Amino acid sequence: MKKNKKGNGAFGTKAMFLLAMLVFGLVLAGCPTDSGGGNGIPGDDGVAKSITITPVTGITTVSLLNSTDLSGGGIIAVGTGPASTGTLTVALKTGTTGNGPDWTGTGSYWLAISPGGGSNFVYTGGAEIPANLNDLPKISITGANTTVNGDHFKPLPSN
Repeated sequence: MKKNKKGNGAFGTKAMFLLAMLVFGLVLAGCPTDSGGGNGIPGDDGVAKSITITPVTGITTVSLLNSTDLSGGGIIAVGTGPASTGTLTVALKTGTTGNGPDWTGTGSYWLAISPGGGSNFVYTGGAEIPANLNDLPKISITGANTTVNGDHFKPLPSN
C-alpha cells in the first residue's frame, strides 16, 4: 500500500475518521432500538403483542418475519391457535416455535399464515405476489394488538 506524507497508508487520518463516522452512522440508521431491557427484540416497548386476522378460516399459525426466508431463517415470532367465527387472534411469541417469551417488539414486518401442515400464505395488501418476495408489503406493529385483513393474503406458489 502506498504511504502518504504522514505515513497513514493510502488514506489520511481525516479520511479514515470520516469513513469511520459514515460506517457508525449507517449502523445506527439500520438498527432498530431495543429500549425494553436488552432482550434483542427490535423496537422493544415491553408490551406483549398479538395479531388478529379477520376474515379467516382454518389458519392455525401466524409467523412474523424480518426477512422473506420462510424456511425459518426469517421467522422472529410465531403465534398459534384456532380460528373461530371467522377470526383468529394469536399472542406472538419469540422464536420459530411459538413457545418462546412474549414478542414485545414494534416496527414493520412481513407476515405469513398457514393452516396446520398446509401451505404458506403471505400478506400482500391485496395485490398479487411480486416476483421478488422482498417487494411484499409489510405490516406495522405499534400497539398491543394489530388487526390484519384476511382477504389480503395470497398463497405462495409451489416450487
